[in-house]
Amino acid sequence: MGTTDPDKTRIPGAPDIPAPSPSSTPSHGTPPAAPHTVTPADPYPPGSPRPDESLDAPAPRPAVPDDS
Repeated sequence: MGTTDPDKTRIPGAPDIPAPSPSSTPSHGTPPAAPHTVTPADPYPPGSPRPDESLDAPAPRPAVPDDS
C-alpha cells in the first residue's frame, strides 16, 4: 500500500491516454486548436511577397511583352 505505482490504476488492455491538463481544457471560450492545426507565427506581414507562395500558386506573368 505504500507504493504509488501508476500502472496499478490502469485497466489492462486500455489505451494509454494521458490525463488532460487543466490549462488545455478551458471550461468556457474557444477550445484549444488541435496540434495539427497549430501554425507558427507568420514572419511576413499581410500583403508582402512570401517565398512559399510560388510553391502553390503559378508565377505572375510579366507586364513587359515577350518579343522572342
